[in-house]
Parts: sequence; C-alpha cells; structure tokens
Amino acid sequence: MINLQVLDLRNNEMNNKGGIEIVNLVNSHLIKLIKLELDENCFTQKGIEEIKLKLDKRKAILGSLEKNDFDAEENDILSGDEEEEE
Repeated sequence: MINLQVLDLRNNEMNNKGGIEIVNLVNSHLIKLIKLELDENCFTQKGIEEIKLKLDKRKAILGSLEKNDFDAEENDILSGDEEEEE
C-alpha cells in the first residue's frame, strides 16, 4: 500500500475518463489518501457526478471541483478522445 497524504492533480487538463481512473485507483485501496485534489481540469458536470458517486463513502477526501471546464464537449471528454491539433 502506498501511504500518500495528498494527491494533487489540479490544473492538468484531465478529462472525465482520467478522473474516473484516478478514483478507481484510490478505491482499489492501493493508495491511502487524506486529500485528493482534482480541481481545474476538464471535467463535465456529468463527470464530476460520476467521480463523486465512485468515491461513495470516501467523499471527504475530495477537494473542490468548482473550477472545471463544464463547457467542454461532453462526447470527447467522456470517451477520452481528443481531436489532434494540426
């Protein structure tokens, strides 16, 4: 088990899929956390709801999620697909 106190992944342009993968890792009990910071990423409102739902009884470790890109295109963010810039 990894004994981290804080995992700060703010401002990383992480999408819904990435946030959910982090929560799955935290829920696997391989990481013991006191605080998980995921704010200032590219989560949609639906993604935030799913992150909170997956954390279930461990929601107390979750920091604020108020500064996310709610206007991002939900289809791209949910699938993890991003258009390549030319």
